[in-house]
Amino acid sequence: PSHCGSSSSCLTFERGGPRRNQSPNCKPMAEASLSMRSEVAKALLGDCLEDVGSFLTAAELAEAEQAQLLEQQLVARLYQQLSIEQEKQVVPWCAKKVHASIISLRSNGKRLMRELERLRTHFVVSKSHDRAVKWDEEAGSVSCLPSASSEDTPPLCTLPLSLGTVLGRPLVVGMRFACAGGVASMGEGCCVGVIAAGKAGSYGMLHEISFSPVTGRCYHQYPGHSPVMWASVMSPVETCDECDEAAAEIDAWVYVRADGGLCFFRSWQGNLQTAGIVLPRASLPDNVSEYH
Repeated sequence: PSHCGSSSSCLTFERGGPRRNQSPNCKPMAEASLSMRSEVAKALLGDCLEDVGSFLTAAELAEAEQAQLLEQQLVARLYQQLSIEQEKQVVPWCAKKVHASIISLRSNGKRLMRELERLRTHFVVSKSHDRAVKWDEEAGSVSCLPSASSEDTPPLCTLPLSLGTVLGRPLVVGMRFACAGGVASMGEGCCVGVIAAGKAGSYGMLHEISFSPVTGRCYHQYPGHSPVMWASVMSPVETCDECDEAAAEIDAWVYVRADGGLCFFRSWQGNLQTAGIVLPRASLPDNVSEYH
């Protein structure tokens, strides 16, 4: 009898002890085991294997690939299907830049999915804001100068993410805010929000809905030079001189529901709060179809 070890040689057990033979037909145990898993899966599912694989999520497909339950050609096709589906669910803010990045990777589903994941957390910073706004892609953070720091600093700017979503697809975006002078001094200087976009004929229309986690106010900027509406959806945060360092930060999320409704959340000193559905879909025009 022989036993395959962890190298390409075999151990033959004879009288006098084991002897190692180099055999071209002897596969390592791990390799043989993984190959056997793929063969077993193929034997059990046959022609249905690809159909079953199409139900896997990206995480499940990655696990199946790592365990070598599926052949590489099938894995590549399944990644391709997933990437096509994911691309349909997102809307780029800067179409030219993002499309160039996406198109170059369409032949490789796995790499395209990684790029889409990267773009979901990538901020778009206008060149006109370069001096006042710094985007650190590696750290995933944005730092902004106070609006009164120089003449070049804009009083207000919006930093959208590279990819948004379409009506019918939910989206959750969370931010952690910190200010050198403490949370109280940040006031309404930083907000988390959504730009709801649509078209009226040949004209694009943008509704910007933002939430200040410090004051608890929600703002709705209508298209053009229309007035800004606001409402208090949460109570202001309470600060104190004896708060620990962690209290210098505050977390906020915006949740775009599949039906188009908007919800905001806030976490402060370990307390998670929500304002519920702040803006139902019926509060926005029927032509709104994208959320950034």
